Amino acid sequence: MTLLVIAALGIGVGATLMVAGIVPQRLTLNAALAQLAPRRGNRQAREGSRSARAHQFAGKGLTSLASRYPRFGQAVVSDLAITGKQTDAFAMRCVAYGVAFGMGEVLIDQAMAFAGLSISAGTELFLLVASVVFGAISPFFDLKSEAAKRRLHFAHILGIYVSMVTMLMASSMGWSSALEAATSVSPDEWVMGELRAALIWSQTNGYSPWRGFARLSEFYRVPELATVARSLEQASDGASIRESLDSISKAMREKQAIEAENAAQATTQRMLLPGVLVMLGYCVLVFYPAMSQFVSARF
Repeated sequence: MTLLVIAALGIGVGATLMVAGIVPQRLTLNAALAQLAPRRGNRQAREGSRSARAHQFAGKGLTSLASRYPRFGQAVVSDLAITGKQTDAFAMRCVAYGVAFGMGEVLIDQAMAFAGLSISAGTELFLLVASVVFGAISPFFDLKSEAAKRRLHFAHILGIYVSMVTMLMASSMGWSSALEAATSVSPDEWVMGELRAALIWSQTNGYSPWRGFARLSEFYRVPELATVARSLEQASDGASIRESLDSISKAMREKQAIEAENAAQATTQRMLLPGVLVMLGYCVLVFYPAMSQFVSARF
């Protein structure tokens, strides 16, 4: 009976709207555009303001959490900086993931109840809270992984940069000019842009170049750049700077080669189990018919 009443109401509302739309009020084109433009602008402004308020609220929550736990906050700020993500957008993503995971858990509970599988209210509440928390923290794992890849790329480009500096210094160029010239080798590379910006910051504020490198390494948490900054600071003249950078370049190349070899070995080890399973399946496929015929013939 209730469904019939709801259906009748829906049919009545639909018929009324159809009748109202048959004979619309006649408007000129200019009048229609004049009415449409402010509404569209107001609606976009309202939606933009609501989205901005939501992002600001989520960003404030993440900022307060980071201020309460300084080590966690510094790590998150560095990861956001090196990946180029905005704090408000990332915080809103955490909130969205938490809500999505919570809604997914509620739908699973409803499906289980519909199938006749019931669990206690305490268990449902625990699963709901766990789903929301897991969904809210899952973007942090993605952020950590992406930041690790970006730092590895930064270290790789930094090794190339140091090698270019030593090559330019070997061609009778001063160490200060070599530091600046090496950043123009690849203008489209974001790491070179950051190194160039660090040198410009040092020149603008009257500091030594290694001061800008140390500041950048602290901001992005790149230990290789901190090593380069310390070596430049400890060197006294051009010859010692060149020797120091040359040794750092060799050490970084050796480290990158070792890391690449370890990554290749790890990939080989990860592929070992799937390879064994494939071989077992192939053996079963080949030897099962022969074994079946042998057993059936014997017994």
